[in-house]
Amino acid sequence: MGLPPTLIAEVADKFMAIASNQAARRADIKSAYDYIVVGSGASGSVVASRLAENSDKTVLLPEAGGNDLKPGVLITETWFFNQGGEFDWNFGAERSPSVNNRSIVQAMGRALGGGTSINGMVWARGHRNDFNGWASETGGVNWGYDHILDIYRRIEDWHGAPDAERRGSNGKVFVQPAPNPSAIAPAFLKAAGRLGIPTFEDQNGVMQEGAGGAAITNVRIRDGRRLNIPSDYLYPVMDRPNLTVLTGAYANPLALPTVLSVASNSSGKANCILSGRQSRSYFLRVFRHRSC
Repeated sequence: MGLPPTLIAEVADKFMAIASNQAARRADIKSAYDYIVVGSGASGSVVASRLAENSDKTVLLPEAGGNDLKPGVLITETWFFNQGGEFDWNFGAERSPSVNNRSIVQAMGRALGGGTSINGMVWARGHRNDFNGWASETGGVNWGYDHILDIYRRIEDWHGAPDAERRGSNGKVFVQPAPNPSAIAPAFLKAAGRLGIPTFEDQNGVMQEGAGGAAITNVRIRDGRRLNIPSDYLYPVMDRPNLTVLTGAYANPLALPTVLSVASNSSGKANCILSGRQSRSYFLRVFRHRSC
């Protein structure tokens, strides 16, 4: 999980509480939940976490993949083996004559954390022109760079050179400059400089506001271990009695306007689960494929 050594005992207690709570929740699947969030990827983990903050509301989070606390997820040096492995849906694009009739691999995470459990752990924010372009196209100022930059500052826990204008320091998401980069990385920057390409200390700093340049990446790694989004948002709330996380749970196509979820437990018994308010409920069918 990429934990500071001083927190290991505290986190061990937390995980014992999580294991006990989630075992109890899985043994008592309800017939109705206030919210069902399908998938525990980057967005699903955040949404489920925020919804679970309200102790008066129940939240079900079905995830088709399994546990993310596996060496293949946590060990940073072998992350590329996840592409096409057990934690990948192994999707591929349609074959195209533009690429010699090949099907290009489209990696997508299949575990708690989704893509954040199998990707290259790079924290790459968008360029100012991209956000402002979207704001211009949609007419929505909240797509603009200044608004999005404020969100980044709120969620980041940046451990690089201070930049109060662009980087946050009190958020949930730990980010740092790549520690001990390969010697080829600074050599690459040096070569770029000789070609007249500007180089920067921070990939997500002022470089994202100018004409371009080169920098060594920011990463989501702490003490040599991957940090996926559940480590920041989901695990801190998985000991709450109003949040149920189901792994090995697949969502079938949604049926509107009424949503029915069907989950089968280890005994094969089907449970019908309703989601949402009676006046406007959204439906999905979920079944428990296997225990993970």
